[in-house]
Amino acid sequence: MQIGKITRFKSDSEENNLLFTGNFHTMEFSIDYFELIRNPFRSPDTKRPDYLIYGRNAKADKVEIGAGWHREFLREGIKGEMISLTFDDPSFKNPINVTAFKGDDEDSWPITWRRERAKPAV
Repeated sequence: MQIGKITRFKSDSEENNLLFTGNFHTMEFSIDYFELIRNPFRSPDTKRPDYLIYGRNAKADKVEIGAGWHREFLREGIKGEMISLTFDDPSFKNPINVTAFKGDDEDSWPITWRRERAKPAV
């Protein structure tokens, strides 16, 4: 189910490592605007996220609200790219995990969500 998208930030200079802007909406939750920033502390030998996610609070202050991990995959012989996004905040009951898949349009990646299937009782 598509619930939003991220769009590649276009600029002659990458301001503050801003790579994407985005939004997503559900019946109970809405983020009209967020930014994916290249994580300055990322290194290949760690599991640190590739991106940090920033939003704005009610006072318009920029606050960190999550992280993202860039992944490449191969499915049925077709290579693809995705960014796994986790939004979290003390006000959330649980973190929100979604995925943005690179589609036909290099600059606009749809954000999808799906409920995890219940694990069978053992």
